[in-house]
Amino acid sequence: MALVGSTVGGSLPVIPTWFGALGGASLFTLTSMLKDARGDLCRSMGMRIVAVVEELLDINEGLRVVQKFGVVAGLVLDKLLILDRKHKIKDRIAKGLTWMYNQVPQTTSRVDD
Repeated sequence: MALVGSTVGGSLPVIPTWFGALGGASLFTLTSMLKDARGDLCRSMGMRIVAVVEELLDINEGLRVVQKFGVVAGLVLDKLLILDRKHKIKDRIAKGLTWMYNQVPQTTSRVDD
């Protein structure tokens, strides 16, 4: 449950990631130690999370999804790099984004006047 709390607490928008992760992990861990309905709920959630992770590991063991995804991602990346070398796509995107970034101050100054 500390891992779940760390993940949930670390994604809070206003609080720094490390502080939210530490607080979330502590809160979920302490809640799972309660001897009432909230503690039971937290422990059963933890058991469900462990069951889902074990099921995902079993599925991956049988189908080798992660390895296949790695092979496909590598092939796609190779093709994209070849396209970039041939057509200079990255340079064109960078040039377009720079142009848009430079247009913002001009547009805002025209709107203010």
